[in-house]
Amino acid sequence: LHDALPILCKWYGLTLATPELCKLAIIASSLVKKSGSGGDVAASAYGGWVMYRAYNREWLKAEVEMIESSDSSLHELLQKKWPRFEVKRLKVGASLRLLVGWTGSPASSAELVGSVKAGVKSGVKSEASGTLSVNNIAKTYAKTYAKNYEDFCVQSEKCVQKIANALENGDFNELLSGFAQNRVLLKDLGEITGTLIETPKLTQLIEVANSAGLPSKTSGAGGGDCGIAIARAQDFDAVANRIKDEWQKSGIEALNLKVAEFDENRDSSLIEQRKDDHIKLACEQYKAHAESGFEQVRFIPNALPQLALSDVDTSVSVLGAAEKWDVPLYINAMTGGSKNGENINA
Repeated sequence: LHDALPILCKWYGLTLATPELCKLAIIASSLVKKSGSGGDVAASAYGGWVMYRAYNREWLKAEVEMIESSDSSLHELLQKKWPRFEVKRLKVGASLRLLVGWTGSPASSAELVGSVKAGVKSGVKSEASGTLSVNNIAKTYAKTYAKNYEDFCVQSEKCVQKIANALENGDFNELLSGFAQNRVLLKDLGEITGTLIETPKLTQLIEVANSAGLPSKTSGAGGGDCGIAIARAQDFDAVANRIKDEWQKSGIEALNLKVAEFDENRDSSLIEQRKDDHIKLACEQYKAHAESGFEQVRFIPNALPQLALSDVDTSVSVLGAAEKWDVPLYINAMTGGSKNGENINA
């Protein structure tokens, strides 16, 4: 999504700074993915290492509704200060490297977030649903439950700040402490909401990395999917190879990923590098000439002698009635933004 926005902005002659592009991408994403945090969009927009604090979903929903009713404008929304929302690019040196492991089990962030929300609501709701005979017990439970969730949010905020500071300072011991604290917090959250956040494979992934002295944690909402570890660059190859071997024994695949290097003076370098990484990863994981099913399709010619060539109209209206193209055209963003993409598009 973020890769497509600069192209559209260029088409319409718009010049947007990175913060505005990020907000625009989050608005578009929120209309499709209601429960997304926007963290992946922010990481794509800013590049490199970032600290992200999610926006207030209800506030943004109300603002978008105001735009739809013509009571506000998209320009005004982009210029506003969004409640809670914060994106900060972290200055992390080359002394730290990232390891990513894939458990082989896809996880839906929407379902996991929904499960946590349902757990919180059911806990608080129990206060109102208690009968007279158990009313005091229900009240005590609900208050404790709500307090535990509130404490999780507060402690999680502090933990994120601690990890961000450790990354910028290159403090490996603080990273170990921060990641361990994050793991405990997520475990407690899972228990109070009845949600499985750290699966057995994620546990194995983390403990393998921890046994090698590396800070490690679940990635995203947990429940499967990926886990990450941070290693020192000076001994990365030796440690990474050992961890990858241990992960493989547990059915965990080490992904060939790295944090994109960001050039302050050239945003396009980040996009080009990311596109090259996408192409490289696809070539490594998939066959170049894999069967897709389309090779079995054959079109039966159907001539139209009753129609003159001049009667054929291939034009199409795009983005409402604002633009009209002579022929329908679609550019896949996955192969745009890189010189290497030309070989695929050709």
